[in-house]
Amino acid sequence: LISGYESPSYLLALLYAKFHNIPVTLWWASHALSSRVHRGPIVWAKRWILGQFNSFCAASTPSKTYLTKEMHIPENRVVRAVNTVDVHRWHKAFQKHHRTHGPDDGPLRFLYVGQFIERKGILKLLTAFLSIPATKGVLRLVGYGPQESQIRDFINQQKLDNIEIAGPTQTIEETALHYSWTDVLVMPS
Repeated sequence: LISGYESPSYLLALLYAKFHNIPVTLWWASHALSSRVHRGPIVWAKRWILGQFNSFCAASTPSKTYLTKEMHIPENRVVRAVNTVDVHRWHKAFQKHHRTHGPDDGPLRFLYVGQFIERKGILKLLTAFLSIPATKGVLRLVGYGPQESQIRDFINQQKLDNIEIAGPTQTIEETALHYSWTDVLVMPS
């Protein structure tokens, strides 16, 4: 099982498997709306590379449709993965703590949940918060990663008292507490 095709390491794994007659499945989560290019030489090369895989595990129905309709992969080579998120458990945990935010409830609450890595754009989000007074908005960062010390330094240097780092969570219930606290979920990437 390979989870990509766009880097040399993935292509080497595919080449090795083909050379040794090992069937290869590609985990696929992209879809028509997440792809920037829909025709021309890049798409032709992508179709050729994808055609080298024996089977596909598509993360969603749009992902499966993209593979079969736009990449011309035969339907019998694509399996749509089961939705791995326990939606009912999340909903129950969220509802347990959810409350609405009224106009007199203080500043708007923003939440970021994810890895503290450069491509997530957290420092850009913090830069945007330079112009938001603490009386108007607060931001909670939930997660961890290699950029954490840089994020903490930025917050301290800029004296951003409306930003809190909550750290990582361990359970759905703990994460749901953060989601139910927020008014706006932000994903700067």
